[in-house]
Amino acid sequence: MNNKPKPQSCTPVWAETGDCCFQACLQSFLADNGVQRSQREMVELGKQRGCCDAKGVIPYNQGKNPDYQNVVDFCKLFNIELKKIRDRRIPKNLKKHEGVLITPWNFKGTGSHHCLRFCGHVSEKKFVVLDPSPLDGQQFPVWEKAYIKDWCCDVFCIRLKDP
Repeated sequence: MNNKPKPQSCTPVWAETGDCCFQACLQSFLADNGVQRSQREMVELGKQRGCCDAKGVIPYNQGKNPDYQNVVDFCKLFNIELKKIRDRRIPKNLKKHEGVLITPWNFKGTGSHHCLRFCGHVSEKKFVVLDPSPLDGQQFPVWEKAYIKDWCCDVFCIRLKDP
């Protein structure tokens, strides 16, 4: 039995630059909800509103509460509500217009940052993600749930407001 999600469960999107993995995940989520936005549009608006830097990186800010407020503010620009899942457990069932983003702070043990989009559960211990800038070319890899802890991931629920 193949529990891998069908391609339509996460629209495949590639990051236009190495710094736009977050925007690519949002672009995929928005496309799945009938909204078309380009990564370039998102970066330009984010820069204008002070949510991201010139490359499109959305920095955490230790001076703000929460420290990921720039991420919250960036998502609001596109009518997306973002809430951190404190226990980092991905819900078994998502409601319509909801999604999950995973942001590793030690991606694959390299110390680098990244953003991936949850696409579906495969088993109790595995799930599929959209990787918008895969190093190995595999855009929909299967992840172990242990990676969330091992790679210091934050997990966020996103929801399209007023679809």
